[in-house]
Amino acid sequence: QGRGLDLWSLALVVLALGTLLWWPNAQTTWRFGCLLTCVLAGMVHKMFAVRVAFDTVLFRRWAEVPRDASGSNCRTTPLSAVDQALAACGVRKMEVGQTRDMVSRSRGALRLLGWQTAFLLVQFSTVLAAVAN
Repeated sequence: QGRGLDLWSLALVVLALGTLLWWPNAQTTWRFGCLLTCVLAGMVHKMFAVRVAFDTVLFRRWAEVPRDASGSNCRTTPLSAVDQALAACGVRKMEVGQTRDMVSRSRGALRLLGWQTAFLLVQFSTVLAAVAN
């Protein structure tokens, strides 16, 4: 899940901002650029972290739906209703009547988690570059 990645990202943003504010040598162009890039990447990371957290709650709710003796869902929300709600909130752009299946949803969630991880790696790399130089 993305919660751990989000905490690491927050720690790197705090480290970068603290370094920019209190380390006298951080004002060199290279270090300043690296640390500022870390902060900006942290902001983008947060956008993906919010989306991953939303998907985590959504998938957890679907997994916790009560089941009857045959194993089928006792109470289900049609996927089309979820898609319409996401479109109404502006989270997902979809054509009217279009519905994604669970495989497509899980692939999308993993893609968001991949982007979240990539921006954490950018943050880590830029902090490392600023300190190493």
